[in-house]
Amino acid sequence: MLRQSVLSAYVLLLLAGRGSAQVPLVPALQEGSQFETQEITILQQTLTIAGMETVTQNESITATVSTVGKRNAAGLLEVRQRTKSFQVSVSAQGMEYFFDSANPDKRGDSMLEVYRDIHKVMARLVAIVVYDKNHRVRQVKFDNNLLNGLSDPLRNQVKDQFDP
Repeated sequence: MLRQSVLSAYVLLLLAGRGSAQVPLVPALQEGSQFETQEITILQQTLTIAGMETVTQNESITATVSTVGKRNAAGLLEVRQRTKSFQVSVSAQGMEYFFDSANPDKRGDSMLEVYRDIHKVMARLVAIVVYDKNHRVRQVKFDNNLLNGLSDPLRNQVKDQFDP
């Protein structure tokens, strides 16, 4: 009896393992629609540099407006994602930096101000995400001309982030 119960339990576990309980998440994109998303990223890390602990805090808030196009004959669907607003706050080694796309030229006196021009570009960023008929991302396109307004050292620092 015990042997039969153990065998039955084993068979049930085997069958249960074959059935998929996970549901794949796919974007529910309606052609011709538009929607807004907000992404908040908070990062805090403690670095030990020369035996001293240094706390770094970063926070970014990005609002994006996505416009879904029409599926083409090949089944590809383009979604245009435009940055609506962008805020960045950084605290590191006693320095404070803040960027707000609503007032992008408001400068502080931190050494981190060197990143303001990069954040200005990111605030104007438009990405086109191309989905196939199975809702998988096939391509992401950026307007690399936005980088032309940056100095050569800054452009070289970020250009790989926008390469396909």
